[in-house]
Order: sequence, then structure tokens, then C-alpha cells
Amino acid sequence: MNGRLSIKGDEKTKIIASSVKEILNKDENISRININITDFGEDKKENLRKSIRYYSKMENAETFIDVTVNGEVRNCGKIFVSTEVINKFYELFGKDNVYIS
Repeated sequence: MNGRLSIKGDEKTKIIASSVKEILNKDENISRININITDFGEDKKENLRKSIRYYSKMENAETFIDVTVNGEVRNCGKIFVSTEVINKFYELFGKDNVYIS
């Protein structure tokens, strides 16, 4: 989060955010990610394949990842997950196409 602290006379102290970034809590356990790639081109699908290969080789690759294509769910193994990984998937496919459970 970027922002500032507002302290005015008798008012309560406030934090005023200029931007907010979604983060995962350290204790938040993500067991599965599903990404709907039905409406995306081959370039984005290839980028996802590369990401899955890369993150599946990392230590703590404990989160299942699935892709959905035309309503069919395909299991792609397990990957390491962090806030950066989730944000990368959001950036590539949009939050409406990335499901976390």
C-alpha cells in the first residue's frame, strides 16, 4: 500500500491510501488454483505453460493448478505459490479467470 498518515487536531489518526495491492496472508493456505484460458490466444497459453513448468520445480510446490478450456478442467500438477505468482496470473488472465481455493 502507498499512502500517507493524516493527523489533524482532535480527529482520529487516519491512514489514507493512494494505492492498494492485494497480498496473501502468511497463514493463508491456498490448496488449488484454476485458470480459465478458454478465451485466450496461444501466446498467453504458452506463457502459462512456461510459468507452470518453472514454479513446479521450486521447493514448496504444494498448490494444485488446473486450467479450464471450454468447460473441461485439466490438472497440471502442483506449483509454488506466492503473492507475486498470483499477481502474475491476474495480470495475464484477469481476476475473473483466476480462481483460488
